[in-house]
Amino acid sequence: MSLRLEEYDPEKHDERTVASLIYLADCEFGSLVYGSKEEGVELIVKLMRMKYNYFTPPYLHCAIYQNKVVGVLAGFYGKEKRALGRTSGKDFLKVHGLWRFLKKMPIFMRMNRLICRKIGEDDYYVQTLCVHPSCRGRGFGTQILELALEEHGKLCLDTNIKNAGAIRFYERLGFKVYSENIVRLKKKRIGTYSMRTE
Repeated sequence: MSLRLEEYDPEKHDERTVASLIYLADCEFGSLVYGSKEEGVELIVKLMRMKYNYFTPPYLHCAIYQNKVVGVLAGFYGKEKRALGRTSGKDFLKVHGLWRFLKKMPIFMRMNRLICRKIGEDDYYVQTLCVHPSCRGRGFGTQILELALEEHGKLCLDTNIKNAGAIRFYERLGFKVYSENIVRLKKKRIGTYSMRTE
């Protein structure tokens, strides 16, 4: 039985497992956006229950192996970026609440500079990719990206500049770095590499 990707379905997939994987995709960035893991999972679950943002169908997919969620993939086409970004921003405001959102606004504005700017209309932007920690090292990440490539063609993404393992993983699958994005947040230098397939 091989791995398959299926659209997230709240009736079928455990929302807390999926939300936890979204947070774990990058704990450093997750903590800046959502707070602690516990807070983050709660906020992400709320986002998943809304109508139209990065973490709702049809943008959120579960990687299924032997009827178990072993990973997640969230993404969208470049032509959807503007509209999806707007509605996702509104949903983030709702789940954070006005006061907390305003307090985090400087962080959100800086972090926005870490996100790929050049996404072609037909490019598929991988917003989130994570394999469950207990399932890593078994080729599931490779299979998820191969399925995404098969379905969507050209892929692009951003990966944390400190995550050498992820960078090597993407390079092995044919991704190339085309820009480095650096900001200072809370007296720390953080950054991403924007990468794409040829």
